[in-house]
Amino acid sequence: MNNVISLVDLKTSLAITTTTKDTYLNMDIKMVSDFMERYISKSIITKRFIEYHNGGGLAWILTKNYPIYKVVNIYDEPERNFSAAVAIVEGDTWVDYNIGEINLVANQFSFSDARGNVKIDYWAGFTRFLVEDEGNNYMDVTDGGGTAAIEIPIQSSYAADGYSAEDLATAIQTALNADATLTETYTVTYNNSTQKFTIAATGTFSLLWQSGTNTTKNIGTLIGFSVAANDASAATYTADNVAIGAPEDLKLAAMEICHFNYDRAKTGEGLMMYSQKTLDNRDYTYLNSNLPLMAKKVLDSYRKGYL
Repeated sequence: MNNVISLVDLKTSLAITTTTKDTYLNMDIKMVSDFMERYISKSIITKRFIEYHNGGGLAWILTKNYPIYKVVNIYDEPERNFSAAVAIVEGDTWVDYNIGEINLVANQFSFSDARGNVKIDYWAGFTRFLVEDEGNNYMDVTDGGGTAAIEIPIQSSYAADGYSAEDLATAIQTALNADATLTETYTVTYNNSTQKFTIAATGTFSLLWQSGTNTTKNIGTLIGFSVAANDASAATYTADNVAIGAPEDLKLAAMEICHFNYDRAKTGEGLMMYSQKTLDNRDYTYLNSNLPLMAKKVLDSYRKGYL
């Protein structure tokens, strides 16, 4: 899974400027992030899921992960071929994004009564990238065709405001390629493993973080780029920092647990919690009893079945 906080942010909060503890800190971040998702039984980092359900003749189905960010496709076919011809159109469903409930409406009132006949392709998780009007919705770009101020559309649909990382990458790419001034063809991607955005083109271009007309409202920091200077005269740029988009309260909870573990490690008490999988050639077991109070309150507010 991806991490809820970054190594850079954790080191800054701990006032650590050397790299000697990076291995330990990275291990702690990974274990804490894994623990948090297991504890709340939900995906924190928004990602894509494909699930198969028994229709049961019911008019509704609950997804295993929520909140739902968006539904890509729903299929209902007892033969389980799941071709485009049997996809349920968007107007025939109503989705409660917060609890992951998909309801059939209009002319189709129930799923077929069969096993594994419903396929749901959807995105779920809490992470969002908020693109705000006149706040961080511009990107000034120069290529062989000239200089353009690219405006990124505001996103305020689905369960919560904001983009998933992949949808934000698509939105930036679409805006770049739609501009009449720019002559290169652009590709924008998000790497789920590194949690970094990459902007590439068929030729050289520059990202004018400092000298553009929208320096005070550019999208650079949101997508992980250092905006202290322009990125100039290359065909590909990968963000300097990870871009996570997790809710602030969950990031603070992760930070508190990592701080707690770090303090215990310094006194020789060992880490507070461990995942049950093998990590770095060692086996770990969870211990939750002494979760920091603030972190526990935050996690309990997200936990399935807690409220």
